[in-house]
Amino acid sequence: VIERMLNTLRLYHPDSYEVDKLYARHLIYTGAQEQALGIFKRRCADSADSIAIDALMSVISIESYRNNTDTVEHYTREALDRFPDNNDLPMLYASTLYERGEYKEAVGILKKRLKRIDNDSISSVYYGFIGDIEQQAGRPKQCYKAYDKALAYDADNTNVLNNYSYFLSVEGRDLDRALVMASQVLEKEPSNPTYIDTYGWVLYRLEKYFFSRSKRLTLSIAFVLLTVGFSMVEFEIGGIHCGFSLLLVCMMTGTVFCNICDFSEELMGRVDSWTAPLFVLFFVLSGAELNLRVLSNPLVLLIGVVYIVSRSLGKYLGAYGSCKATGCSEGITKHLGITLLPQAGVALGMALTAQRLSDGEMVRNVVLFSVLVYELVGPALTKRALIAAGEIKTEGRTSARTKNAPAKPVHLGE
Repeated sequence: VIERMLNTLRLYHPDSYEVDKLYARHLIYTGAQEQALGIFKRRCADSADSIAIDALMSVISIESYRNNTDTVEHYTREALDRFPDNNDLPMLYASTLYERGEYKEAVGILKKRLKRIDNDSISSVYYGFIGDIEQQAGRPKQCYKAYDKALAYDADNTNVLNNYSYFLSVEGRDLDRALVMASQVLEKEPSNPTYIDTYGWVLYRLEKYFFSRSKRLTLSIAFVLLTVGFSMVEFEIGGIHCGFSLLLVCMMTGTVFCNICDFSEELMGRVDSWTAPLFVLFFVLSGAELNLRVLSNPLVLLIGVVYIVSRSLGKYLGAYGSCKATGCSEGITKHLGITLLPQAGVALGMALTAQRLSDGEMVRNVVLFSVLVYELVGPALTKRALIAAGEIKTEGRTSARTKNAPAKPVHLGE
């Protein structure tokens, strides 16, 4: 039906290019490209420049789609000879040379035309295409120089920004700049799937950068130091002095990180590899602060004993009551509180914080004394409680030498 209507139009309007063009598009849609080409080729010699250039561009487009590069070059040259001031034709000609792998010639065509262009937007498009060709030719330095020139003419050239950010991320260089450019493009066209893909790729490359073990360890140490520095910030709001607790800030940082980061367990394992010496230094310095002479004071000693007994009862009774309320097994109910008795790192941190108080020295020594007691008896009690609750099983003593000793040789005569 459509074809009959179009043939009727051509019959009544034989000289109308718009009718011929409409009919040719219909032929292309139905797969009759040869017939469509015939219509456009006949129109290439039209005396009207607007008709001739449109027909030539249509022929070039169809032949490019069919990968007939020789035919594309022929008609592109013909178009350039007739319309030397048209800026689209050199792009088409360069595209043909690009498809044939003639990168140097394609760049030469574009640079030659650039000398005659005084439009910033068009110059940006040309330099962007030069950058694409140089990248395909394996010359990234020339590619980036062309992209820089393109952005100098038009800082909002989305095609150049997208390709520039992508190629930078592929090489793993200037990833911060690549992210900025990809974000800039996505803000302009948030629904463009190509730009979304580039943005996701840049983010992936940034995450890959963080996957490096050495970089992860370095960043982990840096963030710990940053957290410590942040906890030292003090300021006033409306005459109220505000500050942060070093202990609580660090604990909250670890809590948030371990709950929202998917690879926190892996990263914390790597952090543990360098924290052991710090723990040793921390406990040595803390133990050195323990003044045993303070414990000769009966009042201080009494406070220490009351603290130890009260904490132990609180731990045991609290765990016992919670287990009863939640219906835990009898073994867990009886022994869970005992496993909570050991005390070390957090208590020492609190002791250092309490040292700033007026009676801070006494508090620090009481806590240090309780840590000494708890660490002497706590691990042994915890082990016995776990065994009694059936959570662990003792294997007895096994000699590694006996276990790994070579088997006795077998003699055939035996």
